[in-house]
Amino acid sequence: MAGQRVVVASTPYERVIHWVLAGTCLFLVFTGLLIAVNAFAPLAEMLGGYRAVKEYHEWFGLLFTIVLVFAVRHWYKEAGYIDKTDIEWMKAAGGYLWKAKIPEPYKYNAGQKLFFITVALYGTAMVVTGLLLWFGKGLIWAPLMRWMVVFHALGVAVMGGFSMVHIYLGTIGTTGSLPVMTDGKVTEAWAKTHMPGYYREKIVKGQRKIKK
Repeated sequence: MAGQRVVVASTPYERVIHWVLAGTCLFLVFTGLLIAVNAFAPLAEMLGGYRAVKEYHEWFGLLFTIVLVFAVRHWYKEAGYIDKTDIEWMKAAGGYLWKAKIPEPYKYNAGQKLFFITVALYGTAMVVTGLLLWFGKGLIWAPLMRWMVVFHALGVAVMGGFSMVHIYLGTIGTTGSLPVMTDGKVTEAWAKTHMPGYYREKIVKGQRKIKK
């Protein structure tokens, strides 16, 4: 971005929350697979065995819970709802699948909002089912515990699918997006295109603008 005017699209606080949440989520998927799939038993042994991996999974689950609370508290006002503009955006598939006129989002488009809502809802479901699986053995009806395993796995599938799309669109799928969560700086042209409402309200008025 040398020689170009850049704007601040995310704060250090937002980037820390994002990466800690993403990192713990990926680690939980990894350790969860080691626990659930017998074929990965040799790899689990390399990490200290089944019990050790289970403990890693449980304690990182608590860290995920804490960071999820911070993420929801921080982003729910901007991304925790779907309005008429978002519905129109979804009808046009965001312009990704065919050429279409799409409404201008403020800071987050409908796809990003749906991802946030999915993480908030299914993340909470993962926390609840995970805690029940951790502490409920012998206290909760056995058939219900088996259903907790199913719901826990379903949450992994849903969040995993959304995460793959999120990773793609946040990197190679949308040129210029990755810096939002690396150093927080994007070009002025990117901001005008992808967060026009925010750009006009915050940047044009002189707030949060820098020159590199």
